[in-house]
Amino acid sequence: MIVGIGGLTYKCPVAPLEIAFLLDDYFRARGVREKVDMKFISPLERPYGPRLLNRVIVEEMKRRDIEPVSFFTVDRVDGENKRVISMEGDSLNYDLLILSPPHRGADVIFNSGIGDDEGWIPVDKHYLNVKGYDDAFAIGDATNLPVPKTGVIAHFEASTVADNIYYELNGFERRSLFDGQSFCIIEMGRELASAQVSNYYYTEAPGLIPTRVLHLAKLAMNTMYWTCILGGYI
Repeated sequence: MIVGIGGLTYKCPVAPLEIAFLLDDYFRARGVREKVDMKFISPLERPYGPRLLNRVIVEEMKRRDIEPVSFFTVDRVDGENKRVISMEGDSLNYDLLILSPPHRGADVIFNSGIGDDEGWIPVDKHYLNVKGYDDAFAIGDATNLPVPKTGVIAHFEASTVADNIYYELNGFERRSLFDGQSFCIIEMGRELASAQVSNYYYTEAPGLIPTRVLHLAKLAMNTMYWTCILGGYI
């Protein structure tokens, strides 16, 4: 079995890793894990970008016998022969292949003329206004910012934009700045999870040792999403 990153850009940096860890947990629970050879492929130097959290992830991979394969940039998939071939000239055989595909912006952005070559909208990284348009804003997975294109990012960005629209409507200068803040709980199976907090200036925050408390926190967050987060209480 091969799990991994099918290409850049992909929206959630930890999603392919979570799939690998949860599959490991699934196979162990059914007593067949020793029959499954698992590899995690990535076009990058390591499974996860920030080095400190990557250490935690690699240690967990070792414990669970998941082999990381770095610098494997997917070129094509030979479905008939069940092989995935890299741009570097390597190939791997598989019975089951699960890849996060490379993402691109929405067609409406391509057609609008305001996006870049991949369909992402260039914005000011702090004020989030569309470059060239002082009174238009973009957030979330529509932007070209070098941050994960995830819901938590959109949540923090929305707060910045809402504040600044309020200030301008009331005759004040913009004063709320988005600092790239991100928070992610990484589900790792076995009722364990890790986590990391980062922003534009603090990208190497230590990854937390996987604990059951963080796993329960993620379950709680999923439960509270519709009431507390969408309701604006968090």
